[in-house]
Amino acid sequence: MALVYGDRVKEVSTTTGTGTYTLSGASTGFQTFAAGVGTGETTHYCATDGVNWEVGYGTLTVAGSTTLTRTTILASSNSGSAVNWGAGTRTISCVMPAQPDPVTWTPVITFATPGNLSVSYLTQYGNYTRTGNRIRAEFHLTTSTFTHSTASGDLLITGLPYANAGLGTTGTCYFQGITKASYTQFVPLIVASESQIRFYTSASALAFSSCQAADVPTAGTVWLVGNIEYTI
Repeated sequence: MALVYGDRVKEVSTTTGTGTYTLSGASTGFQTFAAGVGTGETTHYCATDGVNWEVGYGTLTVAGSTTLTRTTILASSNSGSAVNWGAGTRTISCVMPAQPDPVTWTPVITFATPGNLSVSYLTQYGNYTRTGNRIRAEFHLTTSTFTHSTASGDLLITGLPYANAGLGTTGTCYFQGITKASYTQFVPLIVASESQIRFYTSASALAFSSCQAADVPTAGTVWLVGNIEYTI
């Protein structure tokens, strides 16, 4: 889901209940969602009647759209659920989201083919923040037991709640327990449409290469601490 924001977008609506908003036209001095955001696009909105309020992600679903689907409710005066609007008029605006608090996730070390991999942890922690359609995730993993003899393929960290939309990732990582001779750079990466972290290595005069099971010796202590940012 890519988010689109428009300048001075505000409309009125008399929609009742908890369903899709029917937009009734731009307020004076503002433009419509169709003009400022675009049909088929998702944006961050705020709806209020001056007493009750709701913020979330909304999608314009019809060509030349006057309908805004409540894709995701992020917060509201109804304890975080969709407001059940009664009769009356409310304004719906395109707004930027507030800086969110970190949310925890549980990172898990594995391989593309885990085989008989056995892992236990001294430290296993992750958190992420979502701002619009951008995710920044952190992970901290230290193993107490790490053994395998039949595992193969890429080293992975799984457990992220969102997949990469394919617009590129950036990240850094510190590590221990990985042996890949002559390679000096080690970075996390999420492939398009995936929600798992892979690790790629590079060095002068050497080809870009993924970190494989053979590069992570059995019976060692694996330490992976880093962060990654990507678009959903």
